[in-house]
Amino acid sequence: MRPDIVIVFGKPQCLDGHQDTLLNPKVIVEVLSPSTEAYDRGLKFAHYRQIESLEQYLLLSQDRMRAELFSRQPSGQWLLTFATHPEEFVELSSVSCRLSLAECYEKVDFPLNSSVQRDASDTARSAMDPPAINTPTRTVLT
Repeated sequence: MRPDIVIVFGKPQCLDGHQDTLLNPKVIVEVLSPSTEAYDRGLKFAHYRQIESLEQYLLLSQDRMRAELFSRQPSGQWLLTFATHPEEFVELSSVSCRLSLAECYEKVDFPLNSSVQRDASDTARSAMDPPAINTPTRTVLT
């Protein structure tokens, strides 16, 4: 299993001399593709949840502006926070980093039928709705 991006604090600890199995990641990032999305969300995430040092797991969609951040809670549950708008941020609190969705997707060209694709589950916002800036949706997973 090779994640797209890994963040480690301190000296990397590896399983063997080949340095291909990292034992102490703080954050793992996966860019979802149609061929890997189910695996990244399912079996791969189940494996990653067993890594004691892992505090956050970030999934970035490649075909629409969507970031899903799973953060381990002190209880062992995983809290899901997601962002879908360019003005929103993803807080990687475990490594003191704040990612702007606009910057994450700055050079990404989305399909032609929309300037920014969103999930059908995302609700439409009217002019009367409060701004979505820095108000990500949260869900607790056990």
